Amino acid sequence: MAILCQINGKEGKDLVIRYLTLEQRAKKWYGTVVPWAYFCYVARERIISFVKDLEKKQFQKENKFLPSEYICSKLRAEVNELETSLYSLSEQEEGGVGRVPKIFLAARRDAKKNGLPLNPEKHLLIGESDDDIIVVEEPGDKESLFSNATEENEKKTTEENKEIIEID
Repeated sequence: MAILCQINGKEGKDLVIRYLTLEQRAKKWYGTVVPWAYFCYVARERIISFVKDLEKKQFQKENKFLPSEYICSKLRAEVNELETSLYSLSEQEEGGVGRVPKIFLAARRDAKKNGLPLNPEKHLLIGESDDDIIVVEEPGDKESLFSNATEENEKKTTEENKEIIEID
């Protein structure tokens, strides 16, 4: 997600924050187990495919597109789908604990069918780690962590804090 923020500037950053906020709400409302397969298998693979598609498109000279527009459009679609699933009753069905977004239940069924772990505890036993989501800004915040820095210090600070996150 960090690379999506860097490539896309403010719009990309706002989309990433919206996405992470929705993920955080899903975990708060449905617990960590119900939405887990969706975020671990479905959403993760889609986001990885966006980056891979972008890498392929950059090497095709006949494509006249802006990478930031491409990634933002894909991420916007993901955010809209997740938002609709969380807030629209027509996109939910009975899941044993009340109404649950259909995308979460479908992801759990697919994971079970493919023999994949259905919750973070079983996944962690295989050797993966799970990160907590902490949203420190809201979409559209004018204040950022570096808003008081001068332009030169901002570039230096931003470059020092860049972290490369590799998603397998």
